[in-house]
Amino acid sequence: FFFGCTMLIDWCGLFLISLAAFYLIEQYLRVRKGWALKNGLPKELSTEVTQQEYDKTCSYNMAKNDFGYVSDAYGTATNFLQVWLWPIVWQLVSDTALSNHDLYNPCVFALSLTTLETILGEPVAIYSTFVIEERFGFNNYTAGSYIKDKLKNFAVNVLIEAILWVGLILVVDWAGKNAWFYLWVFLSLFVLVFNMLYPVVIAPLTNTFKPLEEGELKKGIEQLIAQTGLNCKKVFEVDGSKQSKHSNAYVAGMLGTKRIVIYDTLVTDLDGDIDMIKSVVGHEIGHSIEHHQWVLLVTSLVNFFILFWTYGFFQNTPSVVTSFGFKEVNTYLSLRCFMTVYTGLIFPLWMVAMNAVTRWLEFRADRYSARLGYDIRPSLLKISKTNKGDLNPDWLHSLWHHNHPPLLERLHAVTEYMKKSK
Repeated sequence: FFFGCTMLIDWCGLFLISLAAFYLIEQYLRVRKGWALKNGLPKELSTEVTQQEYDKTCSYNMAKNDFGYVSDAYGTATNFLQVWLWPIVWQLVSDTALSNHDLYNPCVFALSLTTLETILGEPVAIYSTFVIEERFGFNNYTAGSYIKDKLKNFAVNVLIEAILWVGLILVVDWAGKNAWFYLWVFLSLFVLVFNMLYPVVIAPLTNTFKPLEEGELKKGIEQLIAQTGLNCKKVFEVDGSKQSKHSNAYVAGMLGTKRIVIYDTLVTDLDGDIDMIKSVVGHEIGHSIEHHQWVLLVTSLVNFFILFWTYGFFQNTPSVVTSFGFKEVNTYLSLRCFMTVYTGLIFPLWMVAMNAVTRWLEFRADRYSARLGYDIRPSLLKISKTNKGDLNPDWLHSLWHHNHPPLLERLHAVTEYMKKSK
């Protein structure tokens, strides 16, 4: 009975309906964001932000939001196009196959889709980078450096996808009807290894990481590490200014690859003020000390578990594949089509939940920095101003999209914590 019911589901139609539904939700959220941007400078920031600064911030966020209407429509249309092209591309790959190996068609098909997706996504990325970011003084890319980074990222994505899909296919072919659990184990290990290797293998492909130079900043960070007891002796400055004037800092890596990374733009934005920089780095160390990267990893693994557990019910349902227009059913297409439907239906909602978790962790990291004796509020304010962060966001748009709390909420939370700590 269950099998018969699943055969009646139009899986491709379900995916396309979810695309359309989330597109409409996105447009509603953009309208709300546009309204919020017209609310004016919040009174709480009137002594910290000039009207001119607010107007520039508002113009930047309005430009991104307005272009979002175009990019959303374009993205939804190209998603529909790609799904329509899937069976055509698969047939073309099959007809021109240079090998009879079982993994040949899936690998070439996946490469074709990645290439198509990259090409279709470039108009939006180019306009965002060379028009909007350029207009507001953030873009540092040249045409040459942009193309170079894109090619490197494309090569990395192709390699990762090949390893991932080959692994998933082999697991299903080996495990049979119990494959869902082993798929989860494989992907969990894959993600763990990726998190370990990213800061030492992938990130250096597009940026230069150099040990922090001798001086007051290095001494201050070393004192901070000693104060917190963080098991990390590697502190790097990265040339983030190579791509953009936006600033950041983070602690990355797991199981022996952990490192503190400070953007050169952060040092510039905070005018080289050691205490302000230390307050930000203290926040990032707080994420590590309180094992927030493991919290996020485990949360992601829960999502993967649900994904593959659900896949186990539909692993042998041909309509999952045939509804997308394919004439044959195999392991790769079964996985690809089901994961596409799951992602379309569940992923946007899951990301809202993930944003809520991440926001909670951000508040905790702010408090950790305050417990170290640093007032992170001036740093948060200055970073927000230099990055032209939205100072008056719509609460629903922010809840749906942002994994960091709004500036005012963070400032208020730190203020309340510092009052209680006295």
